[in-house]
Amino acid sequence: MTAAQRAAEMTRAEHIEEAATARSDLNTLYGVIALLEGGTVSHHHDTNVSRIIHICKSDAARALARYDKHYAAALSAPKGEE
Repeated sequence: MTAAQRAAEMTRAEHIEEAATARSDLNTLYGVIALLEGGTVSHHHDTNVSRIIHICKSDAARALARYDKHYAAALSAPKGEE
C-alpha cells in the first residue's frame, strides 16, 4: 500500500493525530534551530552546527507539508467519521 492509498483510507481522527504529530515535530525542529542560530554552541563547531541547522530546516519543511496535508484532510473529512 502506498502512502497516498494509506492517506486516502485514514479517518478524520487519524488525520488530526498525524497533523498534531507533525506540529510537534515542527516545534522541536524550530526549537533546535533557534538554539543553534542563537549562538549557544562555541565557534569551534560551526561546520557541524551549520550541517545540523540545514538538516533541521529540510526536516521542518517536510513536517510542514505533512501538517498541511493532514490538517486539510481532517477539515474536509465528514465530522461524524471517527
